[in-house]
Order: sequence, then C-alpha cells, then structure tokens
Amino acid sequence: MLKPSRRQVVLCTSLVVCLSAPLFAVESRTVELPETETAVLNQLASALEQILEAPQAKPVLKPAPAAAGIIDRLVKFMPGRPPGTVGPSARPALEQTVPGRPPGTVGPSARPALEQTVPGRAVPVGVPQPIAPKPEAVETLPEQVTEQAAPAVPAMPAEEIPSYPAPEVIPKKYSLDRSILSSHRAPQKIRHVSENVKIVTAEELKKLPARDASEALHYIPGVDISIGSGFGHATAVSIQGSSSRHVLVMVDGIPFNQQSAGQANPAKIPIENVERIEIIKGAASGAWGSALGGVINFITKDVGTSAVPKISQTTSMAEHNAQKFSGEISGAAGPVGYYGFGSYMDSNGIRKYESVDELKMFGKISSKLTDALKITGSFGRSEAEIDGSTFGLNSIIPFDTFNRAPYMSAYGQTLLEWEPDDETHVESAFKFNDQFIRTDSYSVFGGADTFTSRSEFYDEYYGLALKAVLNFRDHDTLVTGYDFNWNLVQSTNLFKSRDIFYHSPYAFYTLNAGAVDAQFGGRYDWNSEYGYEFSPSYGGVLHIPGLPETLLRFNAAHAFNAPPLLWKYLEANVRGFAVNPDIKPEKAWVYEFGLETEPLPGVWFKVNFYRSDVTDAIAAARNAQGLQFRRNFQKFRRDGFEFESRVKLLESLTVSGSAAMNHVQDQMLDAEVRSNGIPLQSYRVMIDYEHSSGLGAVLLANYDRSDYVDVTFEPNDHKFIMDMKVYKKFRKVLRFADLNVFLNLYNLANYKYWSNQFAEAPRRYFEGGVSIEV
Repeated sequence: MLKPSRRQVVLCTSLVVCLSAPLFAVESRTVELPETETAVLNQLASALEQILEAPQAKPVLKPAPAAAGIIDRLVKFMPGRPPGTVGPSARPALEQTVPGRPPGTVGPSARPALEQTVPGRAVPVGVPQPIAPKPEAVETLPEQVTEQAAPAVPAMPAEEIPSYPAPEVIPKKYSLDRSILSSHRAPQKIRHVSENVKIVTAEELKKLPARDASEALHYIPGVDISIGSGFGHATAVSIQGSSSRHVLVMVDGIPFNQQSAGQANPAKIPIENVERIEIIKGAASGAWGSALGGVINFITKDVGTSAVPKISQTTSMAEHNAQKFSGEISGAAGPVGYYGFGSYMDSNGIRKYESVDELKMFGKISSKLTDALKITGSFGRSEAEIDGSTFGLNSIIPFDTFNRAPYMSAYGQTLLEWEPDDETHVESAFKFNDQFIRTDSYSVFGGADTFTSRSEFYDEYYGLALKAVLNFRDHDTLVTGYDFNWNLVQSTNLFKSRDIFYHSPYAFYTLNAGAVDAQFGGRYDWNSEYGYEFSPSYGGVLHIPGLPETLLRFNAAHAFNAPPLLWKYLEANVRGFAVNPDIKPEKAWVYEFGLETEPLPGVWFKVNFYRSDVTDAIAAARNAQGLQFRRNFQKFRRDGFEFESRVKLLESLTVSGSAAMNHVQDQMLDAEVRSNGIPLQSYRVMIDYEHSSGLGAVLLANYDRSDYVDVTFEPNDHKFIMDMKVYKKFRKVLRFADLNVFLNLYNLANYKYWSNQFAEAPRRYFEGGVSIEV
C-alpha cells in the first residue's frame, strides 16, 4: 500500500477546496489510498503547483457537479469515520478560504449543495479547517492532526466572481415523501396513506395562470370545475363524477360548504396565501363526516420567523379593463410570528352586463407560550360585488337577463397546540365561518333593465375540534378526536331561521409492519336533523419488495352526505322548485384500488380505480304540479378510473398528463344518470419548462366532455382549451429584491366553449404582471 506525502495530500485538498468552496466543503485528514487514488492525487498536486506558481492567475470556481466525483472519492477513504459523514468542526475554516467573500461568509447556495453530496445525512454537515501547507514537509501525516488556520487568500473583486445557478435536482420520490394532514387528521407520508390523495404545493401553484382557488383547481387532475364567466365568478367543484355538494371544501379545516345549497364556492378563497392544497379523492366521511365525494383542504402559509420582514407585491393587468393588486408580509416580533395578505381585483367583465369588484384579506399570528404550548390565531375575509351570468346566449332565450350577486365570507380560528414530547400532540381549535350572499335578478328589454326577484342567504358556522395524536413504536399512530359543529341558515326563502347541530367522535389507527401499512378507524356522526351515521374505513398499502418506489393501495369505506337544510325546509316556491320534508342523507360504500410507482428517476405515474354504491341517492325530479324538487332514489352506482403521469425529459423540461373517466348509473332502472356540468371524461396535459437562467413557460391543456339532459342545452365542450404562462425571474436586481415578470394567455386557440349554455367560457385574452419579493 502506497502512502502519499504530506505535500501531495495538502496540495490536493487545497485544490478541491478551491474548486468547490463556493458550493460545499470537504474534510482534510490522514488517508491511506490505493495506488490508483494516489496517482490521481499526484496529478492534481502537479496541476495545483502550476496554478500557484503563476501569481497573476486567479482561482477558478467550478459548480458543484465538477467537483462532486473527486470529493466522493476522498470521503470514501477517510479513516475513522462511518461512510457519508463529515466532521462539523471545519465549516469556520472553510468559510475563510472562499475567495472573493468576506471572512466567515459562504454563499447561500453552498449549504444545500453540500448537504446533497453527503449521503446518509439529513442535517447540514461541516468541514474541518484545511492544514496550512509546509513546502519542506515530505513525510506522511500522522494519524491525528491539530487543525490550523487556513492561509490567507487574496480576495477577488465582487464583480469578477463568476456566478453559477444552483443545479436543478431531479426529484426522486415525486410525491411519495410528501406529507398530508387531511386524510386521517394527522400528518402522514403519502407512501403510508391508503386513500387516493393529491398535494399541490405553493411552488406549483405559482406556475399556474390562476387568480383564485377555483381557477387553480381547474388545472388539477381528477378535479372538475364548472367553466363559465371569469374574474371571480362563482364555480362548483366535482371529484370522481360526484355532485358539488359531495365535496367538502375547507381552509385550514374550516368548512365553506353552505346549508343553502350544500356546496362551496372556491372562488371566495385566495390562492396567494396557500402553502399547499390537500385533496382526498373519494370517501372521506371517516375523517370529516358529510363528504361522500372527497375533500379539498387549503392549508395556509405559516407565520414568519425572522425579525426582518419578508415582503412581496404583485400587480397584474388584463384585457376587459381588469386589474389585480396583492401583497404579503411575514416575520416575527420577539416571540410572536405574523403573516398578512391582501388583494384587490376589479374588472368590467368579459361579457355584457358583467363586472367584478373584489377584496380579500387574511392574517395569522402565532406564539409559543411555553416550550410545549403554542397558540395560533387566524382570520380571513372575502367580499365582492359581482354582476354577471348573462343569459340569452345562442338564441335559446330571446331576451337578456343577468344577476347582481354580492357576497361576503368572514372566517378564522384559534388553535392551541400542546406537544409534551415527540410522541404526543394535543390540540383544540375554535372555528367559525359567516357567509352571506344576495342574488338580484334583472330582465333586459330594449336596453332597459327591470328588477325581477331577490334572494338572500346567511349561513353561520361555529365549531370546536379536539384532537390527540399518539405515536407508538416509532411507526404506529393513533388519532382520536371529537368535533362539535353548529350551523344556522337564514333566507328569504324561509319563514324563520333554521339551525342544525352535530357532534362526532372519531379514531384512526395506522400500523406500519415492514412492507405493509394497515389503517382502520371510523367516525360516529349524530345530526339533529338526520339522525346518526357510522362511517368505518379500512385500508392498506403494500410496498412491493424489490421495487422501493412502487406500492399498491386498497381502501374500503362507508360514506354519507347530508342534504342542505334548504332542501328540507324550503317554504316558498322559488323559480319552479318545491320542498321535500322527507329527504334523507345519501349513504355509500366506496371501494378504491390503485398503483403508484416511480420506475426510473424522473418518471412517475399513478392509476386508481373506484366504485361507489350509493343508496338513497339524491337527484332532481318533478312533482305532479311540474315543480322540480330533490328526492331519494334507491340505488346509484358511480365508477371510473384516473391515470396521472409525470416525466422529466430534461433538467429543465417536464411533461405531465392525466385522464379520468366517470360513469353514473341508476341500478334499479338500468339507466345512465346525467346531470348537466359533470364531466364524463376529462384530460389534462401540462408542459413545464424552466431554464436555470430563470426563464420559464407552462402550457396547460384541458379537455372535458360533460353530460347533459336536454339536447337543447347540449354543451360545446369537445375540444382542448389551452392556457399558457410565460415568466422570467430576475434575482437580486435591486440588491435586496427579486423581480418576477409574467404573461398569462388564456384560451390560446380562441375556441367557443361552454359546458352550460348560460355560461360561455371567455374567448382568448391576455394578462401581464410583475412581482417583487424582498
């Protein structure tokens, strides 16, 4: 075994530090190397001598990939340490050896790159100080060496230091290592969750040409949004062919579904303050109660931690005299962290009689009362004046009608969290959401509008949620909790206010046993109007041996959906509707089976099959007087599948695609059930390009084939609607701020499109904007 001389080792180590100092650091210590490694060191030492002998030569900085192989070979033969570890004592010395930087500083891109080059560690690693070279030394290094100060290196002028963008890392485990809170009311890795779930992060949302939550949901595979109008208008959401009332929409666990119609309007929810969107596709009654079709939970951003606040501001302008302004601020004042958001949008609308005037606000503060006790308060408010819903399209109605519909939603919660140790988490949350909407209808004859009717709805919600999470054996989790909820609804269609009270204990247990995860639990709901429901859930995840990124999922769950109070207590005929005092909740057994895999780095896909057997299914019918009302049918079956894929073709280019098929059948009549606006087929395509220079573009194409009841109102939807976002990021253009410029293009092909004759989608238009982040 040959040993290199002290001079060779020191020169080689200095060369490696010079090459890699801007991005990461390396440990220098006594090593014993085989002959092949010694030859490599001798070559590097000779190259370094030539550089050092030329005084005018300046050190050359290389990006991380150029030096990663050399460092890996050196670290591999470090005696006395387990593979993949580097001592923490060297960082201070290394920071002083970086040319062109003040002593004690290292560029912000260095630490992430360093952490990624050391396998087996999840925390930042340090590097001991390099040894000062001694020209006369020729003997080998002793086993133990005392660290010494690094020799001074002349600093390069800041403007002459070459800069390199941080290398893009191909995301391994595209979605399996993300955590989801909403499935079992406690954080879990997706790889351990038996339900069909989806997470969309804030970084992914920034790439979408979306102004609010409903527009963002439109681009998410497996989620269907009714397309119509634009700029803040009300929308309805569907998952797996379900009705909009089957999908529970929440913000931080605060429900937005109303007792007037049972559904939620995601357009009320801002998107800029969202940290991630968690989506459960399929039955979710075991965790959340009345949620037969799924759950969409918008998790808001956390408070800041820095005394220096972070501030961002975005301004955009679009055709139709539309403009939007939004801003965010986060930071900490002593022990109290804070976050604030606000936005304002107005537009003349994309069609005649349309206009939008919208204001949204959200704030959050948080403080640790003790090391184990934390309190967080949040409050949001959305309000708008909206004119729209122009009728008379395509000559179906010979005259124009429109609605004026102002709305308001004020929501928030106070959350108290207690964590006495790593295995226990206890919390209580007091939640509220007050929603108001008024609809004034007008008819237009000869350019003059005439008021025809008014309806008002006021929906008040208060809730108290108690929850405890216990971890066992470092693998298993028990979640128990109790929900107390109360709703009150007042309406011009009711002679008096109506309220409903429901409380619900629940429990879930997750058992991790090697390659198999088992989950079981349930929830008991008692409802003052509709009695009680028990919703058990059973599921499992099988991690395929030999294929570490491949798993199979199975889930069977009982679910229910309680109809809104207005369908039971409607006390006046409204536009041809009648009341049904005998209406009952829908009940279903839902079965799901899925496969998720990442067979190659950057290649990921998922397929999921579902079947839902619904009893007492609710659908529209007509009574003897010809009035429409809602009634229970004996048995419906909903089934279908969803496929989603993602392929990273290049470091800067990713292609994603999805397809979903839904089918609803009346089992007793053996007939297909149709309901306007619910897609039978939907396809999504996304091409994402982002260069290391900050230039990027995202092309999104959506295709929906909706069902319909009457051929007179047949949709015009058999075509791809394409939207695009082009952006450029400028880093530190003002020394303290980042500048982002973007251009959104909607309906590139300029198709006429509608899933509903009375809500034609807008034709092609453009929107441009700029964002500044400090």
